Amino acid sequence: MTFRESYRSTLGRTAIAVAVAAAVFANPPRSYGYLAQQRWGVTAFGYTYSAGLPITLTWSLPPGGTATTGSGAGPAINGLVASLDAAFHVENAAPNLTSRPWFSLFESAMERWSEVSGVRFVYEPNDDGAVVGPSAGVLGVRGDVRIGGRVLSGPGGALALSNFPDSGDILLDTADIAYLTHPANNFLRLRNVVMHEVGHALGLGHV
Repeated sequence: MTFRESYRSTLGRTAIAVAVAAAVFANPPRSYGYLAQQRWGVTAFGYTYSAGLPITLTWSLPPGGTATTGSGAGPAINGLVASLDAAFHVENAAPNLTSRPWFSLFESAMERWSEVSGVRFVYEPNDDGAVVGPSAGVLGVRGDVRIGGRVLSGPGGALALSNFPDSGDILLDTADIAYLTHPANNFLRLRNVVMHEVGHALGLGHV
């Protein structure tokens, strides 16, 4: 499964989207509220069995220097934690990532999906640095959904890439870290992008 481009920030695309939305709502078609692409079959907790049964997914943050898959404009290594630490002016941080000032933004996104999806997200504090993209979740080793970052399309292009199940790994574009970490509305940009990408990690496509 390859990473899929999913979230863009350019004003041109926003203008097109607004125009299309206006046309659609003027004469609304029948449509689904979401587009199901595929579902999780196996997680770190085992098989998910029949559709409709509640499942648990783990999520983790790969260490800096972890290799990543997917195309990009920069070196194919994960640098998300370092980029976030720089943006939030974190110095002499403890190894425990939950103490970082930005951690709660990711945690709240996962908790919100847990509230509305029936999927319970649990933070996995361990991550062994396996390649971000194709690596399956393993309890005590790495998460099912791993959130990393690297330079992808550069400033102003795609903000993130994500995988569909059974590999829900996500990459944020670290070239856009200043845009993503703008503090307005409690870092709404970052929270929106993470929420969007987790939707793909749950198996939802674009409508």
